[in-house]
Amino acid sequence: MLRRNLLILCLIVALLNSVGVVSATENNLTELNISPEIQGEERTLITQVMNTLDPMDQENVVFITEDGRIYANKPELKLDIIKWEKVKGNVYRDSKGNEQAFPQNEPFTIKEGETKDVGILAGGGPYRRIRSITGYSWTSAYIHLAGGSDVYEVVGDTAYVYTGGIGSTGVEVDAGLQHSPTYDNWSFYLKAAGNPYTTTPRFKSNQDVFVKFYVPSNGNVALSVTGYDVNNIKRTISYVMEASGFKTDGSGCRIKRCTTIAQTNQNFSSGSWHTNAHWYSCKVGTSSTSNHAWNSTDIYEVTNYPNNTHVVVDWVSWAEETDNIYLNL
Repeated sequence: MLRRNLLILCLIVALLNSVGVVSATENNLTELNISPEIQGEERTLITQVMNTLDPMDQENVVFITEDGRIYANKPELKLDIIKWEKVKGNVYRDSKGNEQAFPQNEPFTIKEGETKDVGILAGGGPYRRIRSITGYSWTSAYIHLAGGSDVYEVVGDTAYVYTGGIGSTGVEVDAGLQHSPTYDNWSFYLKAAGNPYTTTPRFKSNQDVFVKFYVPSNGNVALSVTGYDVNNIKRTISYVMEASGFKTDGSGCRIKRCTTIAQTNQNFSSGSWHTNAHWYSCKVGTSSTSNHAWNSTDIYEVTNYPNNTHVVVDWVSWAEETDNIYLNL
């Protein structure tokens, strides 16, 4: 009798799983990651956003709308966001009056078969950039965050490593990390068709972090970074932003990755440098289960600006390279 009851129980569990209990369990895991303080419409919205993310990206989630509204699965995460307002060119100011340079991009509309150039405007500082052909909506990489003697910025210069892409409507997204010359650590850098954002959570320098950028649902993009924060705690933090024209199947979209020094006043002899920015295990595709290592057939454009003297690349393959920018020549 006991054996028969166990058999019946196993059959019931299998039946429940087949009709959706697994999905319910996944939803329960999402709920466990949301603070009880998040209620009402905000809880409903952040739950919907989190359910589109890869499960490993749901621990700490912030969602930023095109009009600047901010939602999160934990109240403290919203307090970590710093919004910057444009002053002129690529110079922005925060609410405390601090000013700094951000990478500057030009407007662009992608049409299938079009070969028009697009990218960081001359005047924003030196950079190494790789852009993919259209058709991709997902990328990941390990990136070494330079620190100590590997990075130095004079006043007005700021080092960045970031990924992102360009949607079918011309919206360009930057999503990655920004170096602090004051503290020698790295914060998030986010920009989607509007003013940039940075964050107060910071990652230690001199470590390799795992970075993933993808389109979790049409019209939204996500950046997830896993690494050790300044308290030596390993964390995964994810930011989702509204960005029109980005599609999960990658149609009309390009992926990019960049190493830069943004400048308030472009000067290729400013004295700054940003070296040992090692990118490796770089993958591209349309999802976490449909991707491959970057190769020559994925490449649309490669730029070293202003030249190969100030931007020196130790190239291994399209999936691995170390970028070095020298403004102290």
